[in-house]
Amino acid sequence: MNEQNHVPTILAVSCQKGGEGKTTSAWHIGAALTQRGYKVCLIDCDPDHHLSFALGWQDDGRTTLTNLVLMAIVMGQFPDAAAISDTIRRHDEGYDYIPCTKKLADANLFLASMPNNETYLRHILRDTTAFADYHYVILDGLPGDNLLQKNVLAAADDLIIPIQPKIMDFSSGTEMMPIVRAVQERSNPNLRIVGSVLTMFDNTTTARDIHTLLKESEDFAALHPFDASISRLKEAGEAPGLHVSCVSREKSKIGQQYQAIADEYLTRKEP
Repeated sequence: MNEQNHVPTILAVSCQKGGEGKTTSAWHIGAALTQRGYKVCLIDCDPDHHLSFALGWQDDGRTTLTNLVLMAIVMGQFPDAAAISDTIRRHDEGYDYIPCTKKLADANLFLASMPNNETYLRHILRDTTAFADYHYVILDGLPGDNLLQKNVLAAADDLIIPIQPKIMDFSSGTEMMPIVRAVQERSNPNLRIVGSVLTMFDNTTTARDIHTLLKESEDFAALHPFDASISRLKEAGEAPGLHVSCVSREKSKIGQQYQAIADEYLTRKEP
């Protein structure tokens, strides 16, 4: 398990509530970083496996993240670099990815009785040379307060939280804070909220007020909202069925907005 060499930046995109645009955000930020010359590997950590579908993955009998995680938990066998590399697929847009299946949900059941149960994914992703050539590994996390979610956060360096600009969804963004603090205290003191992204922004008074509140209120300073936001447009919902990101379309407004998010993320990472 101790093959540790270079480890890229691990960026988690996750939130407390479903439907906030986390899969779209993880995918499109990864696509935008790839366009900027970075080598990126996207990892689907949500048992709903929406990212796997969006990327065009079909079950071909090869191993997935599900196999790696359950083998580590149930058998106590952490994968070597070769086993991890066998799970990696290539997308036509130039980034790589690791899919998962619905059985990944079983991890929450098995983890409940395990010691150090927040760190299994961290060991899989960090104690290996399999990702040594990547600049960014981007985790599409899952919603809620659960052990698989905590494994995603414990594995990450950076966290981006997508939030819809609605009252109930805005509250769910702030509910991530105690989850993050608990992981920082127990298993990953280096986890950093690098920013929050307003998704499905519809330019209503409520949306504008929430954006202003996020930007100006000290109460929400820890969420570090990005300047750019993501519009509510049909093209974002169509992209998964086409298996092609909006970033790859030259005139896509959604693609341009996610490129702005990626650029702002890179700026925030500069010393």
